[in-house]
Amino acid sequence: MEVLGGAASVIAVVQLSGQILSLCQKYYGEVKDAKTEIENLRNEIAAVQAVLERAQELAGGTDKLTVSKALIEDIRAELERLVKLLDPGKRKKAMRTVGLRALKWPFTKADIEKTLRLLERHKTTLITALDTDQMYDLD
Repeated sequence: MEVLGGAASVIAVVQLSGQILSLCQKYYGEVKDAKTEIENLRNEIAAVQAVLERAQELAGGTDKLTVSKALIEDIRAELERLVKLLDPGKRKKAMRTVGLRALKWPFTKADIEKTLRLLERHKTTLITALDTDQMYDLD
């Protein structure tokens, strides 16, 4: 995928995080044995989304995010991976055809812990980069 401009990239990544939050809500309602993992993922995605919204405010429709741009792309790639794993899409239609209705949580406990650590690291690094971008913007 082509790297988007700073403001457009942030908007796209905020939308991806919203999509993941919606998918987590569906799983939370249908999956019985992974409630804690779903809540943890949902909380981390919400925290990442808050930082991305801060980035969106800082970008203000421009390409001011010089330091943060690469980090936002890394987050975008991770969120796209999560959407692919979480979106039941055609699988759900096939499951209904066969008579199965329940969703299956696509992560093991180890997978979700690894994903949460990665998102936390991305979020922390992005916060630092946004602070750096703000300092450059003051000059």
